[in-house]
Amino acid sequence: MGDFSFDGMKKDIIAAGGLFYQYRPCRRDASTIYDIENIRHGVVYAQTPLNMNDPFDSMIGFSTERVYEECIEIIVNDLETDESIKTLIKYLLKYKLVGKIAELINSLNSLKKFLIKERHILHGEKIPFDTFLTRNQKHLYKNMPRTLKQHFDTTSMLVWGSIVANFGNVEIDETQLMSALQLDDGLTELHDQIVKISDGYFLKLKEILSKTTISCFSVSGWNNQLMWSHYANSYAGICVEYDLSELRDNIGFVYPVNYLAKRPTVSLKDFGITTFQVDENGVLKTDDANPEVIISHLLAKNQCWKYEEEWRIINFGRVPFAPKFITMPRIKSITFGPKIDLFCKKLLWDISRENKIDCYDLRLKPDSYTVERVLLDEAQFPFDMDEEAQYISSLMDMIVALSEKIEENAKCYIESCKNGNIQYSYMLQVLQQALDLMSNAYFLKATINRMCEHAPDETLEESQRAEILKVDSIILEAEKQVPVIRDETQKSFEVGLIQFTDFISTQVHLNNIQELVEKYKTLPWNSTITGEK
Repeated sequence: MGDFSFDGMKKDIIAAGGLFYQYRPCRRDASTIYDIENIRHGVVYAQTPLNMNDPFDSMIGFSTERVYEECIEIIVNDLETDESIKTLIKYLLKYKLVGKIAELINSLNSLKKFLIKERHILHGEKIPFDTFLTRNQKHLYKNMPRTLKQHFDTTSMLVWGSIVANFGNVEIDETQLMSALQLDDGLTELHDQIVKISDGYFLKLKEILSKTTISCFSVSGWNNQLMWSHYANSYAGICVEYDLSELRDNIGFVYPVNYLAKRPTVSLKDFGITTFQVDENGVLKTDDANPEVIISHLLAKNQCWKYEEEWRIINFGRVPFAPKFITMPRIKSITFGPKIDLFCKKLLWDISRENKIDCYDLRLKPDSYTVERVLLDEAQFPFDMDEEAQYISSLMDMIVALSEKIEENAKCYIESCKNGNIQYSYMLQVLQQALDLMSNAYFLKATINRMCEHAPDETLEESQRAEILKVDSIILEAEKQVPVIRDETQKSFEVGLIQFTDFISTQVHLNNIQELVEKYKTLPWNSTITGEK
């Protein structure tokens, strides 16, 4: 990781070539609408790693066992007792926390039998057991079975050897061991303290990740065929080229990804947990997390993805799960995949023309396994009134059909509530269909605007304009219903009428609907439709 300063980061960006690329799918859906509007407004979307599809992508690696070991160190090192007792307690806590105390007991019985046998072989019965262990430490550990070496090192062998010797031929069990060590209640108390620390760690980890946003780029160029296949809907998407060498303002921490064979894991100290102290509410007190360490973990990725040549923009916010829109330097170009949806391509061309963005077609070379791109101009985008009108008609038909389905499913849901047997699947269908309807409404608005721009002399009758503007009322009604449904869903979930998974699905749908409403509203109607001069 490079310099944390803005100048240091910009120096690294320029050294990498300055050109950053995002490969995106392109379909007639909500996701593409977001991309179109982001390009229109010169921003990129960043989200928390907790919401990303890939369970490994941008997630901080952690080891539960390591967390427990660090918790044990924090607790046990503060105890006022000798080191040998601390060693015993650490062992017991470690095995107890991972649910393997029985495995430790079996190992102690095996250790006892081994030491008694070796003492007999070495004729050590006449000297104290501790003396025998100390004198023969190297020999004993060398000859100790491999299965025991998995549990004990040379030091712990001596400490535990002194304890198990007191049991003679008696089989050791957990109750006897705790009694002998006088840890019956103390170990449980220590165990509970460690669980509280580890719980605090996981809460801290989730809190930090929920307030972190990440946006991903590649510096591999516009011709990375694996990226086209994996991220651009198998050549049916786009590749957006940003020139970050023109960066003037700080947009976050911008660094390349580190591709590793072994996944790094964070420690308690990285998250500000160094002692066991709780506040008046019993919540674990922590210091500030180490941002440099957190960033280094957010930049770690499996080396199998090295072909991506990825960089990331990382920002830390204050509000959990709040998406961030990063204002970028100018978009230098957009490259269209050879299988891109033609209507999406037309919309992106119109936006690119408005914002002076170069557009290219990606083409597969017929004589090699390489690709090339060709600069596009207005001649490649002829306006076809019949084609546009046909598309508008199909969108209107789909909007009407979806409206009918929404009404039908809403009635079924209301009826199930009245009967006391809530069928929440109807509500989820309503929300998904509403999302599809608004996607179609956005594309309808964009298509009509495009038609009005290319054929300004075409006149619309008042009845046609009124019919088109009815779509606005549908969108506004959807906007009104979002907080109502959100509130009702929250109440239903709190009283157990709907399942947690359905509650989460509803929140996701409502967030997407709200986002689409905003995208629709920020796209103005052509003055031909509104009648404004």
